[in-house]
Amino acid sequence: MVVSTGWTITAYFLANEILYSGTKTDIMNKTGDLLGRYKTDFVDAVKIQGTGLGDGINNPVGKYLTRDGEGNYKLISQPWGAYAKPIFSWASNNPSVAINPVSWPQGTKLKILQLSSEQYNYPAWVKDRLYNKLYSVDDKFASGQFGNQKRIDIFAGLETTLDHGYSDLLFSNCTIDIPYDPNEIHDVSFMQQPQDYKFLIPLALIIIMSRG
Repeated sequence: MVVSTGWTITAYFLANEILYSGTKTDIMNKTGDLLGRYKTDFVDAVKIQGTGLGDGINNPVGKYLTRDGEGNYKLISQPWGAYAKPIFSWASNNPSVAINPVSWPQGTKLKILQLSSEQYNYPAWVKDRLYNKLYSVDDKFASGQFGNQKRIDIFAGLETTLDHGYSDLLFSNCTIDIPYDPNEIHDVSFMQQPQDYKFLIPLALIIIMSRG
């Protein structure tokens, strides 16, 4: 078991074009082929989130528009992580996360031990969902996006409202447990392993309802 403190936990989701209202614009792949026409504000969301589901109007029904780190677009049939494997939302039994700054093996498991003292009265289901899960590292942050910051991004699934609510949060100074043999992790030099976990000092939980 490896206990590590000082993590920032955020969430990412699949943009949902039916929620947006921008004008349609042509989106091409890297070879110049037309993928479809998508709302401009939806495309902006895809640039941030990485992937979004088209509305099926002037674009293929049921297809996801995805954008890679080099700014190239393509269509996929289901959301995939950086390891070319499916990713699963925080509502599932095996939710997916991206992790920074190190490249851990795909499938590395982790648990959230501490979200620190609360400054917002969260519903019980939110706490249960965050605490009572064994998360799987199935995705990556864009290279160099956050430098050496210790960050975990939880996949929240398909966007259901533009007011993202509990799927658009920022938690800081969190503590996690990695029940994985640390020898199988590429780099654990940044880990903090307290001598006695019970003496960890609770840290303030900062919750921001918009990641803007």
